[in-house]
Amino acid sequence: MSYRVQLSYKFTFLDLLNIMDYLNELGVEWIYLSPILQARKGSEHGYDVYDFSKVNEELGGLDLLMKVSAKAKELGMKILVDVVPNHMTLENPYLMDVLKNGRNSKYSKYFDWDGEKIILPILGEELNDAIKSMEIKDGFLHYYDHVLPLNVGSESSNETKLTDLLKHQNYILEYWKNSSKEINYRRFFDVNSLIGLRQEDPEVFEDTHKVIFSLVKQGVIQGIRVDHPDGLFDPKRYFEQLRERVGGVLIQAEKILSGHERLRDWKIDGTTGYDFLRDVNMLFVEKENKFIMERIYEEFTGESLNYERSIWKSKEDVIEELFKGDIDRIAKKIEKITGKDYRKEIKDFIKCLRVYRTYISDHVEWDDIEAIAKASECSGPGVLDLVNNRSAMMYLQQLESPIMAKGLEDTFFYRYNPLISLNEVGGDPWTFGITCEEFHARNLERELFRPNTMTTLSTHDTKFSEDVRARINVLSEIPLEWEVKVKEWAAINEKFKISRGRFVYPTKNDEFRFYQVLLGTWKEYSEEYEERLVKYMMKAIREEKNETSWLFPNDEYEKAVEKFVRNVIKDGEFLRSFLPFYEKIKRIGEINSISQKTLQLTSPGIPDIYQGNETFTFLMVDPDNRRPVDFDHLKKELSEIKREDPRKMTMYRLKTYIVWKLLELRRRRRELFKGYTPVNVSGDYSKRLCVFSRNGLVTVAPRLIANNYPLNMSRINIDLDGEYEDILTGDVVDINEALRQLPVAVLVKR
Repeated sequence: MSYRVQLSYKFTFLDLLNIMDYLNELGVEWIYLSPILQARKGSEHGYDVYDFSKVNEELGGLDLLMKVSAKAKELGMKILVDVVPNHMTLENPYLMDVLKNGRNSKYSKYFDWDGEKIILPILGEELNDAIKSMEIKDGFLHYYDHVLPLNVGSESSNETKLTDLLKHQNYILEYWKNSSKEINYRRFFDVNSLIGLRQEDPEVFEDTHKVIFSLVKQGVIQGIRVDHPDGLFDPKRYFEQLRERVGGVLIQAEKILSGHERLRDWKIDGTTGYDFLRDVNMLFVEKENKFIMERIYEEFTGESLNYERSIWKSKEDVIEELFKGDIDRIAKKIEKITGKDYRKEIKDFIKCLRVYRTYISDHVEWDDIEAIAKASECSGPGVLDLVNNRSAMMYLQQLESPIMAKGLEDTFFYRYNPLISLNEVGGDPWTFGITCEEFHARNLERELFRPNTMTTLSTHDTKFSEDVRARINVLSEIPLEWEVKVKEWAAINEKFKISRGRFVYPTKNDEFRFYQVLLGTWKEYSEEYEERLVKYMMKAIREEKNETSWLFPNDEYEKAVEKFVRNVIKDGEFLRSFLPFYEKIKRIGEINSISQKTLQLTSPGIPDIYQGNETFTFLMVDPDNRRPVDFDHLKKELSEIKREDPRKMTMYRLKTYIVWKLLELRRRRRELFKGYTPVNVSGDYSKRLCVFSRNGLVTVAPRLIANNYPLNMSRINIDLDGEYEDILTGDVVDINEALRQLPVAVLVKR
């Protein structure tokens, strides 16, 4: 299994060396590292690559990485690194050469840009005002932290001369807010500071990967995780080239699969696991209560649900607010190829597309034709012409995933709040739950076609950590209790709302989301938690883009929401109503957490644990989910847990115990984790258990037990014979007595 570690100048290779013995004790096989190439100074995550020619010096550089690798080999562990082929930080040395020399620069072809001058949306205000904060020094243009090369000029502080000087540069300076309308380079999503790379050029591919290829050749790393392949011109060809250069090392792709979408026939081992996350999360949602939950939401907010229309509107909004310039840029490229302006057709098509991306190239798959045809039923047939013009379609496809991600994940998922645990990366909230049979079918598919794909429950990109979702999912089982409480809380907290004419702040929709977040993340009140919650709600309402946004912040609304949050979580009347209901949600949520973790660690694939999630964590969207992990505490706790009786543990310690026991079993008895057979369960509570066997290993995991816990096992029959050893307790048990002592069971036939 793998363990994701977030590296930064705050947690370096030296810090990693200090926790490797702990990771080995836990049972980790793959140390899964965030990007290791030189990032922008002070980077918190490493995805803003500054220099692809060296290992990040702020992490400790190549020398310390070699020590990490040596220790990993000593412990029998492997290293998987995150590679970022799609983009770099804007102010990298290679682009600086382009800014100085224009199209004559050797590196001009490295970046995905059009025209003779690059538009740089880095100004904090319009140029006429920003120029007052600029100066020429040592042959460079200085503007706050930005230092740009000049191809013409001398030191001058005269604004008129400076204005004239800028006209002769290989770049055009622009107010950052205008980037949605004026942009001529491909960005990572809508992030102005990240410029796209042209991996379709063989020289660019080789140059940007040379350090990674060297590390693979030397045996320093044994696996690669590819970030955002959907941004590339031809992902299929990219993976073919990558596989050819690195041989048989593990390759995982950060590919988001929509609903029943299948992973393409790429030269990779699998995905980073969002598809598994979606499946196991929906297993703990009571699908029979979908319409009740939707009715509660509609009555509370006064909003009518229309998924298709809402998603379409969310994508339309992000196009207008964030991507108009990108649409224009692609439309111009396509017009040069076809002689026709497809601007309107492109907009309509992308708004209607329900997968993250299509992959038309010299190779066409039926899945692409089906996705395009379905979108055309909504958008009209205009874009169908481009299917037969491969080069034009390939440019269009690079724009599909940014608009899907920003429109669906970062807009619709914040607007649509019946059950926010379903609003996750790769999520499918309109499906609202799956059966055990559906879960088995998807696990069988992984075992048959991608046995080395990753499975995950939490990542650095998830909206909530796994234990938060496990709690919120409980609401789907007790919708009528939830309805009573949410109405009661709204009445109690009416005194904290602010009226502005016919408007009341916060909106009912934001209030509905807030109560779910509170149930999912509450442990106890602290000033630190209050600040985290306020920051989360500020991000949520800006991503939602209804009352406020990142581009057009509404200070009045944001202050009203902040005041509401701070008052509510300290109000005695509210807490007297909230806490008893929270305790019920918490108790069942803990069982959900342990059950889903057990399923992850025994299902087909390579299970990945995001740092700290071997125990209970209640994290919100980034940057909250990148908080420091107390590894000293985890190390001490693991040492203690190994000597304790699991039947007497708290749920918090039991989760860590189960992780350790099952990872140890995976390492010691690899043969048990092959094959996959669903096991029939009958009786009164048959839908409450999910059971499968794998070459002598049997997993018994409860689900949907809010109204039936503890389960009466005498009224359930698991269709297996014989005696089994319970790996978690060491007892020999009859399979139908498996859950007598712990919430889950992992058994090996004697």
